[in-house]
Order: sequence, then C-alpha cells, then structure tokens
Amino acid sequence: MDVSATLMMALPYYLMTVAAWGTAAMCVVAVRIGIRPPWVLLLGAAAALLGAAMFLMGATAGPNGHLNRAAVAVSIRALHFGAGLLWLAWLGLFVRSAVTVRR
Repeated sequence: MDVSATLMMALPYYLMTVAAWGTAAMCVVAVRIGIRPPWVLLLGAAAALLGAAMFLMGATAGPNGHLNRAAVAVSIRALHFGAGLLWLAWLGLFVRSAVTVRR
C-alpha cells in the first residue's frame, strides 16, 4: 500500500482530530470571554483528549500506518477513558444547571 492510500485511510481520524481540538479551543474562548461558566472547560479538556486519541488512531490507520497500533493501544484507551470521565462530569454539571427545583 502506498503512502497516499495510507493517508486517505487516516484522513477521517485527522478530520476528527481537528474538529475535537477546535471544539476544545472554542470552549476555552467561550469561558475566557465570559459567555459560558468555567465548568465548560471540562468539555474542552474531554475534547482535547479525544482529539489526541483520534490523532493516534489516525497515525496507526491502515496496514502500514505511521505507527504500530499495538504500541499505542494502551495510550488510546487511557485517553478515551479520561475523556469519558471528563465528559460525564461536564454532563452532570450541565444537567444540574439546567434543572431547577421549585419548592
């Protein structure tokens, strides 16, 4: 398999990497200019970790990827686990902010 075929297999992962890192940056900007509360940074951190995991998955895409997936499989799982925990924490805080209890 030639290099261009490998890059085409990795393209969706790299596209998701850019989208995730862009989301993380926008979360930081939104908190910085004051239109979102600080706990939105949890979502930004989760997106950054997912972007890193997608980058590693892109680097290992195809039979002859840039890296061997077995060499980074533990890192990919750890990044997804950390992102999932941060995303769940953000989700809990979001639900808490959206639900109002009237007495």
